[in-house]
Amino acid sequence: MKFSRLLIVVSVLFLSKNTYAGWTTEGVVEQVISHNGLHLIHTTISDTTCASTGKFWWPADDSDAKDMLSIALAALMSGKKVTLVHDTDTPDCRLDNFNKATHMSIKN
Repeated sequence: MKFSRLLIVVSVLFLSKNTYAGWTTEGVVEQVISHNGLHLIHTTISDTTCASTGKFWWPADDSDAKDMLSIALAALMSGKKVTLVHDTDTPDCRLDNFNKATHMSIKN
């Protein structure tokens, strides 16, 4: 059941990639961190956000937080690339220049 839900979320995000602005370029997840109610990832994504590149966060209590964490961990373990949606106009920067991500997609 959990796998099918994750598959649906990933499929919807993948199919909607071209219809929404704010998707990053592709990159590899290099580190996953959970700290003080936030999930954070370091990636090789080259988009500059919050005065840095490849750093994203999302709140652990967000409705998609567990799905996004699962995608990030799957990408980290498999070496697959991810893309994320983030606000490019008014970024929500936290900690050491991590930008808030709202969606994530894993690539083959």
